[in-house]
Formats: sequence, structure tokens, C-alpha cells
Amino acid sequence: MAFSLKKRSRSKSQTILVNGERNKSLGEILHRSTKTKKNDKNLIPPKETLSPPSDDIQIKTPLSTHEKPILYRTRCPCETHHEKELLEQNYEINVDKLFDLIFGSNEFVRTYRQAQRFYDDTATEWTKNPITNYRERILNYKVPYESTFIGKGTISTRETQILFHEVPGSHYMVETKVSNEGVKFSDTFSLTIRFCLVQTSLTITNLCVTAQIAYSKAVIGFIKRLYFDIRVLLPKKKPIDVFLELIERNAYSASLEGLKDLNNRLNLISNFKMGNEK
Repeated sequence: MAFSLKKRSRSKSQTILVNGERNKSLGEILHRSTKTKKNDKNLIPPKETLSPPSDDIQIKTPLSTHEKPILYRTRCPCETHHEKELLEQNYEINVDKLFDLIFGSNEFVRTYRQAQRFYDDTATEWTKNPITNYRERILNYKVPYESTFIGKGTISTRETQILFHEVPGSHYMVETKVSNEGVKFSDTFSLTIRFCLVQTSLTITNLCVTAQIAYSKAVIGFIKRLYFDIRVLLPKKKPIDVFLELIERNAYSASLEGLKDLNNRLNLISNFKMGNEK
């Protein structure tokens, strides 16, 4: 285990002053444009890689003998992640606040979802499933969509979010299953996305987002029906490989765009906080 010394005291007057400055400019941050430059369109900010830890937990020992040691994890409790990593980033935000910014009901979430062009947007409250004992909720929304692969239309999306790990002040793990309907091929697969939030120090929280596509049984019959067309257009590739590449490219690209915007907005909050604490 690693040991370090940290002092986490702040006077009452300093706390009031800092909070006042944050509240004063919060609206500006929430509504600030997060669009990236054209040549950065397909890029996600460089991730900060965590070194493989020798232990999952670090102890931060306070200076005062009257304060209790603070335990921080160095990684999430997951044994494995999904095959596709969509985002990994550190933020100067505590884990409870970060969870609320992503999965809460607040101005930050509403502004982000509006920027993603979601409409008819509804979400149930987090409630405990009596069978699994995990908290979960369901989101429904629609979003306009246009692609050379599936054409133009409106996608109706249903997200089932399950909170598998919930330790306030330490870590959260949310898995969401995304199912779509309303456009061509949308019923042939579903997308599972896992959000791992881990507070690694007094002020830093790591967010890791991974995903995996699951295909329905009906997709095999669909590929057989497309066999002739694909063989003519792309004779050197197997029809199933062509189809899966198209599905994955479109499914992941939509998720990456949304997470890129979310990351930019979280960085604005994180950088704003760091600037006020200097």
C-alpha cells in the first residue's frame, strides 16, 4: 500500500468565497460551446493512463492525529472491461459530484442532452430492483439521425441503466444497455456501455467508459439475404465481416461523439474548479 500526507482543511470564509464564485459562473460553463475544431473532429483528448497498481487501495494519512485515514482505490472493482474503450480521463471533481453530473437530474445533464439533440426525453427515478437489489432506471428519448449506411430518420432509444457498484466517496459502476428502433438495421443489435467512476485521491476522479455490441439472432438471416449484393460490391470480403464492420463503425461513432462532448463539458467544470482553488 502507498502512503502519502495530505492536509484537507479550508477556513469557513474561504469556502463561502469559493462557492460564491463557482455559483456565479456555473451557468456560463454549462452553456459554453464545447465544439472541437474541424481537424480534431474524430479525436478524443489524450487519456491519462493509470500505472498497474500493486494493490487496489491506497491510504492517504492526514497530518492531524485526530483525523481518520482516507482510503482511495487505484482502480475500479471490475475484473474485466468491455472490448471497446471509448474514454478514460481524470477530472478535478470528486466522485459523488461526477456521478451526479453524468447520471443526475440537473442543469448540466439537461444542457448536455439538448446539445445531443435528444427530444421526447424521459427518465425514471433510480429505484431498487427487489430481485437483484441493484438500483436502476430507464431512459427513453428520440434523436434525428442521418447516415450513408442507414439513411435519414429518427431513432427511438431505450436505455436501461443498472448501478452495480455504489460506494459514495469511493467508486460507482453503471452499466447501460442501449436498444434502438425506427431506422434500418437498428433492431439487429444492442449496445452495452459501462461507466466506471473511481476517486483516486483527495481531488481526482478517474472515469473509464467501455462498450460492447451484442447481435440478435435475426442478424444471421439478414446477412444471408444480403449475401449476393455484398459479394458483387466487395468480392474479397465475407458478407458477415462487411456487415459487422458497418454496424460497429456506426454504433461506436455515435457513442464517441456524445462522449467527446461530455468530456469537454466535464473538463470545463474541472478546469474552472482548479482555477478557483489556485
